[in-house]
Amino acid sequence: MVETENQIQLFVPEREARRAEITFAARKIVARHDVLPPVSFQTLENFGREVLQDVNGGQLELAFAMLMCSNELWRPYFEATPFSRRLLLMPQCLKNSKSCTAIIDDLGLICAACNKCNINTFLNDAENIGYHTLVAEGSTSAIALVEEGSVDAILGVSCMEVLQKSFKHMLTSAIPSIAVPLLGNGCTDTQVDPNCLGNEIKTYSQAILYEPLSVSLMKQHTQSLYTEEFLAKHFVGSSSPSKTDLLAIEAILKGGKRMRPLLAYMAYGAYTTYFQQSMADQIMLMVECFHKASLIHDDIEDNDEYRYGKKTIHAEHGVPVAINLGDYLIGQGYQIASNLAVEAEQKLEIFKMLSSMHLQSTIGQGDELLSMKNAKVFSYTETMQVFKQKTGSAIKVSLLVGAIAANAPKADVDILSNFSDMFGIAYQIRDDLTEYKGEATDQETASFPLLKSVLL
Repeated sequence: MVETENQIQLFVPEREARRAEITFAARKIVARHDVLPPVSFQTLENFGREVLQDVNGGQLELAFAMLMCSNELWRPYFEATPFSRRLLLMPQCLKNSKSCTAIIDDLGLICAACNKCNINTFLNDAENIGYHTLVAEGSTSAIALVEEGSVDAILGVSCMEVLQKSFKHMLTSAIPSIAVPLLGNGCTDTQVDPNCLGNEIKTYSQAILYEPLSVSLMKQHTQSLYTEEFLAKHFVGSSSPSKTDLLAIEAILKGGKRMRPLLAYMAYGAYTTYFQQSMADQIMLMVECFHKASLIHDDIEDNDEYRYGKKTIHAEHGVPVAINLGDYLIGQGYQIASNLAVEAEQKLEIFKMLSSMHLQSTIGQGDELLSMKNAKVFSYTETMQVFKQKTGSAIKVSLLVGAIAANAPKADVDILSNFSDMFGIAYQIRDDLTEYKGEATDQETASFPLLKSVLL
């Protein structure tokens, strides 16, 4: 019978040798199953029970066995993360409550280095090799550091109760994490196994295959990539720029979240065995060219005068210039694709995918424009199809061009293709709801295709 989180007793074996025995068994069980993290609570429980069978353990040790299995699932990724991209998170309850002179602010405890407890020793050990450190309760502050881009992996010390409560957060955020449990529950003067924590702080592996992709660093690079110098190098080269060249550079620099280039970057980084930054940058620029071209044409078709809080190209320079500029960016996108340093077979697949998605997006956009012209409301099924064609195709270009350039397996490319369809639908649903709430400031008119189809 599978137990719930609340039913499992939160217990840490007292003897160090017993903890080591369970940890070693967990390592064998995880290796035997060969699964990728994160896994569900039920899966961890199943693994934990297998561990207990191997070590003749009892029900009381289940939670600890599950925790060790979780550690071993994440270990390759944690150990491959550079020290400078890790966070050591420790609880305030490790302090000596009778003599601690530390200051506690909004972020956590600021150690006074009085050496009346082990906190300062562990902080020094970690900081000396590059860790970020934080002495605070719970995982909220730690996850915030991950989201802002400071760290990519967490070494957390806490009681079993807090670790259990943090499980759902760590599951959804998928952060490579190693947990070292306190040797007992309680809120004051707690203890941790110094040998275990000391070893976990220093553990490291140069396994590039497991090094986590830092989405935050990728996002930072993507945002900083688009400069006049970078765009001029790829659009103009060594010749003098034309007015259309300059207008295209201006259009790309106007703004945007750069979500599609980031998706392409992530897909390429996830699958390539030999990462080339120049290749990643070319792929991102190619994707952004196609995206900006579609926005320029879309603004004309929807008669939108503002995008990113600025005048649209056709509103500022006229419709003919805007149409031509969109065509220019499409041409640049295909030219960049033709120059990618990939095998001929990969390049053919990229061009087939680009042309197919170009057609799909125009079909979806065309069907929507004609329905508005004829005042026809699509059915729910027709609306979902338009969403997949109009927006899913753009997401598909982003993910698939990165994956194909990195020589991803065909099965994975198919999975990314299906994911793109769902992504496109979800994106358009959110867009519809944003318009309904009156929060879409750039649109001239709101059409509410999803809401209309539901009410049909």
